[in-house]
Amino acid sequence: MVDVKSKKRVVDFSNVRDRGPFNSKHVEEGDYRVRVTDLIEDEHDGDPRYTYVLTLVEDPKAAYPYRCKLIDNQLWKLRNLFLAVGKQVPKKRLNVDFTQLVGLECGASLSDDEYEGKIRSQVDAVFPAEELAEDPPPAKKRAAKKTSKKAEPEPDEDEDEDVDEDEDEDEDLDLDSL
Repeated sequence: MVDVKSKKRVVDFSNVRDRGPFNSKHVEEGDYRVRVTDLIEDEHDGDPRYTYVLTLVEDPKAAYPYRCKLIDNQLWKLRNLFLAVGKQVPKKRLNVDFTQLVGLECGASLSDDEYEGKIRSQVDAVFPAEELAEDPPPAKKRAAKKTSKKAEPEPDEDEDEDVDEDEDEDEDLDLDSL
């Protein structure tokens, strides 16, 4: 047996998180309303990077990273997020306050991703929250509805065009009523 002497030292655990800011909880693939809940500034490969934490509004425990490196070929991601939360982004050189997005909501498309042998969800795209349905059904129900439409007998080509126009009119009415 090894004789181990006790070694004591004061350690301050008051600022230690129980886990990291992300919980890439697996959810059905689809579109969800998310809130920007945090911003992490760091470097990746020597370049500055801002990682926004996007949290599901329906499940605040589910949080996903949206990483934006500040290099020319990745600035589109940052611009898309600004536009998705309703901020205008003119195409010119700007002094940007990255924290102004925290607390704002948008829509996000989540898809499946495998990491260390486990399936988790990841953010594929962001878009304005107004593009989400008012009461979006879970992804499984949406897929079932699409399937049921395909299962119905197909109308003549002229009738199909009329149906599409009617659906577009309904969407416009819903948006105007907001």
